[in-house]
Amino acid sequence: MFEFLTISDRDSKDAITMFSTIMNDIYIRSNVDKNVVVNVIASEMISKAVTVERIKSDLANMDAYEQNKRIAVALLSLYESTTVDSYGKTKISFDKAYTLLHDYGQTFSLDHLLVQTPEEDSDFKYYRDDNGKLVLKEGHDFETGVVVSGMEYDQFTRIVLNKMGNLRLWYKDDNSARQNDALQLKGYADFVTYSKIKGRGEAIIDTLMDRCLPMPAYNPNLRLTSELRENALPKMNKLIEYGVLHAGDRLYITFNPNDSEATLLDGSYVDFKGEKMKVNDWGCRVTGWKSVNIYTIASVVGEDETLQQKRIKYTINHNEETLG
Repeated sequence: MFEFLTISDRDSKDAITMFSTIMNDIYIRSNVDKNVVVNVIASEMISKAVTVERIKSDLANMDAYEQNKRIAVALLSLYESTTVDSYGKTKISFDKAYTLLHDYGQTFSLDHLLVQTPEEDSDFKYYRDDNGKLVLKEGHDFETGVVVSGMEYDQFTRIVLNKMGNLRLWYKDDNSARQNDALQLKGYADFVTYSKIKGRGEAIIDTLMDRCLPMPAYNPNLRLTSELRENALPKMNKLIEYGVLHAGDRLYITFNPNDSEATLLDGSYVDFKGEKMKVNDWGCRVTGWKSVNIYTIASVVGEDETLQQKRIKYTINHNEETLG
């Protein structure tokens, strides 16, 4: 979920279908199958184009300091708490990761390795002139055509200095360092070239995505108990015909139970606060979304079971067509 909603910047409503599928399967099985849960998550990642390669590219190119500082702090807290043993197995100290994340802002800060504004005579191969422009020194190794002398220094900062590979968690002051002898942070004394940023960035991202947050594998042969053809599930008018729902039933949207009650008029319409409207329009009005699957987000007042769960249960109990 961290990869899906946070790193990949997907909206929370994009996860609703995934959770609905998982909960429907649990509801029918009456137990939790870890393999099914993992497979549904993997399938949703694929369908929304969330891949390891895509995430790695986004992390490598994002402004991790000004625009995505919270993500960077969380990921660097995890990275700084990761070690690889003599057998090549990754170990994560979650106590250390928690400490770094919890004490960020008080004990620790986000620090640039290639500094933001070096002095003109420093060992760094760049500096900012009085006009706010970038000046490159002889022997620099910045990407040709991407970084050029005379470009706006703020742009250089965003696309180079603020990359993940150039940021580290560090002590806010000397006293903080002295008080944390048991918590070691890596130093980078010879970090003065762009190649260092690139190499460290690749190491951070590969460690995080390949070892700490591996993408779940998708198994196309694993079928869900609740995996029914949508056109085999009864629509609203059939639910009324079969006696599963009744005209006059009070319905509510599960995400806003206190201010969403509507009266079901028939298979197409509800009365919501005195206004007759289509069932899906009611769902969109309450949630603010452009489209909804009303079955997955609506329930009868007094019940937790969604209309989707009612449809699936009825279909299974009456031997309707399923995917086998």
